[in-house]
Amino acid sequence: EVSARVLCAGGVTKNDVVQICFDYSLFGGGLGFHYGAELVGASVIPGSNLDPARQVVIARDYRTTALIATPGFAIRLAAVVREKGLGPADIHLKRGLFTGEPFSERTRKQIEDELNIKATDNYGLSEIAWPGVAGECEKKKGLHIFEDQFIPEIIDPRTNEVLPLGEEGELVLTTITKEAFPLIRYRTGDITALDASPCGCGRTLIRMKKVAGRTDEMVTINGVSFFPSQIEHIFSQIWGVEPRSSLVIDRRSDQDVVEILVKGSEEIFFDEMKKLQDLKSKVEREIYQ
Repeated sequence: EVSARVLCAGGVTKNDVVQICFDYSLFGGGLGFHYGAELVGASVIPGSNLDPARQVVIARDYRTTALIATPGFAIRLAAVVREKGLGPADIHLKRGLFTGEPFSERTRKQIEDELNIKATDNYGLSEIAWPGVAGECEKKKGLHIFEDQFIPEIIDPRTNEVLPLGEEGELVLTTITKEAFPLIRYRTGDITALDASPCGCGRTLIRMKKVAGRTDEMVTINGVSFFPSQIEHIFSQIWGVEPRSSLVIDRRSDQDVVEILVKGSEEIFFDEMKKLQDLKSKVEREIYQ
């Protein structure tokens, strides 16, 4: 049922053809989306264990309208569409529901532009429900948590203190209706914040922000704590820098040093030293803020 809710929030109806690109044998969300789509009344194509080229052919031939995949897989599909000389209209996609890995707004826009779809984010975990804990509606202003099934809280991961609405911390969930494997105040390890403000879609459910990182990814350098995903978010807002980066942590002269290695966008020619220097300065300003 919660999987069906996620699909409906993302715009899926009984008139859709849903193509699921997850490995059913290794990924718990595959069957979850499958049964949820059947409950909605949509047609379902189980695309388990198929490479991107085959997925594109199936999407074209069976006129798939809703894609279920990881964001990374969607980008690979878009590349195959281009390689085959096809356009978004040739594969009829209208929407995509993504989970399994975090993705930035820049990546969302890339997927939406290249596949001509509406892309929504979804959240779940195998210990509780995957998918089905929370899902974005078409307003894309946060992921609605199904509060009749789960009680969400945000805590400080270091002190375990419950934090007020809007403050970022670790998501803790309690299951209400689960019978076989109930969990009370389960620490997910995911960093997010809760938002109880009204949503334009009309749903009154509380929303969680996109997951910002993991508690076990936290890095503390010279007393300053941060998550690598925060660096990625900064780069996603700056033109001329690819959103992916590498962090190298070293110790020099008894002091911790962080080097951030980034790739310049192909839109910048490397002989344009002035642009590169300006870009370097802008990145440094954003990180130090």
